Amino acid sequence: MRKYGATTFFGVPLSTKKVSGLWYANITVGGKEGSALLSQACSFSVFRLYKRIDKLSEAEFNRICLRLGELLLKITP
Repeated sequence: MRKYGATTFFGVPLSTKKVSGLWYANITVGGKEGSALLSQACSFSVFRLYKRIDKLSEAEFNRICLRLGELLLKITP
């Protein structure tokens, strides 16, 4: 999602299983349904991307970014 340097970036891992819940966002990648695991967002090395499966649409990417922002910035009394 966000590039830190030449070899690291902040990203959200994806699952091929469709999961529902507060910390999940359902997505469609390459015609297959799955989930973005928002609770596992962290720094990744580009070397872990040895095989790119597919690319999210801009609308899906924006939806995940907004959902993650809502969860991280949510303030409870």
